[in-house]
Amino acid sequence: MTGISVADVRRQLKHPIVDSDGHWVESLAVLAEYVRDIGGGAMVDRYIKTRAVNMSWYQATDAERIRQRYRRTVWWHYPYEAKEYATIHLPRMFYERLDEIGIDFAIVYPSAALNLEAMADAELRAVVARAYNMMAADLFRPYADRITPVAVVLRGSPKAAIEEATFAVRELGYKAIMIGGAGIRYSATNEKYIDGLGLDNEESYDPFWQACMDLRVAVTSHAGSQTWSDRASATNYVFNHVGHFAQANSVFAKAVFLGGVGHRFPKLNFGFLEGGVAWARSLCSDLIGHYEKRTYEAASKYLKPTLLDLDEFRRLIDRYGDGRLKSLREEIVAGIDGWERGSLQDQVEREREHLHDFRAAGVNTRKDVEALFSRNFYFGCEADDPMTMLAFDRRLGTPLKALFSSDISHWDVPNMLEVVPEAYEMLEHGMVDEQDFRAFMFSNIVNLHGGMNPDFFKGTVVEAAAAAELAKAKPPQ
Repeated sequence: MTGISVADVRRQLKHPIVDSDGHWVESLAVLAEYVRDIGGGAMVDRYIKTRAVNMSWYQATDAERIRQRYRRTVWWHYPYEAKEYATIHLPRMFYERLDEIGIDFAIVYPSAALNLEAMADAELRAVVARAYNMMAADLFRPYADRITPVAVVLRGSPKAAIEEATFAVRELGYKAIMIGGAGIRYSATNEKYIDGLGLDNEESYDPFWQACMDLRVAVTSHAGSQTWSDRASATNYVFNHVGHFAQANSVFAKAVFLGGVGHRFPKLNFGFLEGGVAWARSLCSDLIGHYEKRTYEAASKYLKPTLLDLDEFRRLIDRYGDGRLKSLREEIVAGIDGWERGSLQDQVEREREHLHDFRAAGVNTRKDVEALFSRNFYFGCEADDPMTMLAFDRRLGTPLKALFSSDISHWDVPNMLEVVPEAYEMLEHGMVDEQDFRAFMFSNIVNLHGGMNPDFFKGTVVEAAAAAELAKAKPPQ
């Protein structure tokens, strides 16, 4: 429990609060009706079967769970105080409580529909995504001045993603979309791998990125990694949960950066949600370090295999080696090329095609690496995450764009009235200054979406403040 109230916080602030990532909890009964309208009763039956609790874990012993690797999933997911529970299910009640919660405008993500990518039935998956988008558009439309829902766009193929995003924006009136930027796929030989959109995809997603530009929507990813192979505890949900959003966000960000998406689409904004910003600060620093040593030009100065003076290497073996090393000198020299007995020049030729890991990224200096992370990338941080301060610590480099993300509706927010005060503690405790806190709670979120679509906040209660913020960010003519 924080020591300051929502009202106390609001009296201190001179700017609105915009929530970049709240949630609501869909009524499956209502969603089933939309599924029925699209796919008929049989499709509803198929969907209901996917919602059934898998009893395998509950019926097994711990030894069996470990042997079979039955993954421990979330338990007790939502707050069950009646007022809170009703708020997260009923858009009107959510809307009417925003002042009490302390939020001026909320961008709302789904709950059950976050996991559609894991649904094995591809036909059903597409129908449920369309049904969700129609349902959320209908239910939240009366409250557009203070709430906007986010459309679910599946990552299955660029063509399908474009079709759903276009339908959601053009036909249903959505202003924001979410897609899973990283997730499990299977190769032609049925090998499981993690695929980050933007690098080494079987199909290029450039048409999708262009569609997002045309539709004027930021690309926000709300993908996790709880089903990945390193998160397979059979008994401990916390083990599987901690850091999983950050892990998926890191994969997506690396793919966008190294795949050159940010270079080819320099005005496209990306939001990496619910994973905090510590991973991004670390990744940015790591990429800078790799850039300074792993570009072709840098590596050619001290890593290129043909730089090795083999005669000098032989002399040093003779001088410093013992009897065995000296007797095996030529075998040691021959084995330098990965024990393949090929020449060093052959190795260089074999590697030639993929020696430029940073070429697609279009970077020429370490500052260029940092620029994308600080210009087009935005990072969702929850109110109780003290590591958010790393986004604004200028000792670590250019500030990164952290976003206030309430995560309202899920287990980590048992009391909605504590979210804004928890966020304010960063300012209260001197972890950030007033300018940084304003960026976190308001201006970064405005620029993520308003930078793509200047009309994003038109007709909302924050319209004037958002317009003023966007005017400040607009470069002089």
